[in-house]
Amino acid sequence: FVFEPQNNLNRLGSLKLTMDNGRMIPLRDLIVLNPGQVLPGLNGGEENVTAFYAQTYAFVRFLREENYGARLKSYHNLLLAGLRGNWPLDEAQRRVAADRSLPLTVAWNAQVSPRLFSMYIDPDIEKIDREYQNYCSRKVYHIRVRTREDAAR
Repeated sequence: FVFEPQNNLNRLGSLKLTMDNGRMIPLRDLIVLNPGQVLPGLNGGEENVTAFYAQTYAFVRFLREENYGARLKSYHNLLLAGLRGNWPLDEAQRRVAADRSLPLTVAWNAQVSPRLFSMYIDPDIEKIDREYQNYCSRKVYHIRVRTREDAAR
């Protein structure tokens, strides 16, 4: 099995449609979301689920690949600190993060995610969002999506 994220045409096609339809979730919001918040019937339709997964896929690729992997070390440090349970958080938040039996709540994510993003990735999320949007545009530029109208012809 070889994992090649650059060849994930399902996610790239979804990202293309999300961008074309003006449904990109701002990075400030994306980093605090979890999949349960975008389930159909709760806060939107299938388009929200598709946009969420396409964008999280693209964001991970952005952190790993953009500018020749300039953020890859920071991204790995974020992941490793989380794995080891030693994110630089206050004692109560660190205890919740380290206890794998505790569910991480929407409120916890909303508090902790922006803080970790600022510490590990960049404190200027608006700047990173612009870079991320440009990255996404470049990745889907060559993608052609066949619509239902195309298929009916």
